[in-house]
Amino acid sequence: MNGLFCENRREVSLRRARRAQSRHICFEHFDTPGPRLKADYMADLFNLVMLVCAAIGSMAFGVLGAYGIFRVGFAMMRPRRKAVPVKTQPEAVTLL
Repeated sequence: MNGLFCENRREVSLRRARRAQSRHICFEHFDTPGPRLKADYMADLFNLVMLVCAAIGSMAFGVLGAYGIFRVGFAMMRPRRKAVPVKTQPEAVTLL
């Protein structure tokens, strides 16, 4: 892993003398972020923003889909108007 673990040569040589190979976490990369760490941070931030936008978009799509389904369902349940034949009757014309 590049940047997460670093080996201090003097400490490693002393530890190798005492026991088998070992590594320690070096925090100097986190104290002064380099361009690569800044790019990784920006990529993570961009990924978070995209994830939030995708979540909001999927919720909006779900709400609009449910609205459409209920609108169609209630439109199908509404009673239909039936055409009723109208009986015509002759009327007398009156003049004013």
